[in-house]
Amino acid sequence: MMERLFSDRGFVIHAAVYLGVNVLLAVIDVFTSPESLWFYWPLLGWGLGLLGHAYAVTHAAATAVDGSVMEQEDNADQSHRS
Repeated sequence: MMERLFSDRGFVIHAAVYLGVNVLLAVIDVFTSPESLWFYWPLLGWGLGLLGHAYAVTHAAATAVDGSVMEQEDNADQSHRS
């Protein structure tokens, strides 16, 4: 499951941006207003979005416009390699 997650380029980019931006927000928050911390709010909110992205990558099947479930990309890639 983790292989699939980290082989998805979109998720890796999302996770890297999440990490970078939230570290920057935490540093800004700690140095500008250490008496009232707020950086955890975007961390939590965006973290829920990242979890949703992870779920979509690992569990959701691709669905066609008419609602029928299409074959997973991994299965299609493996059949082309044979």
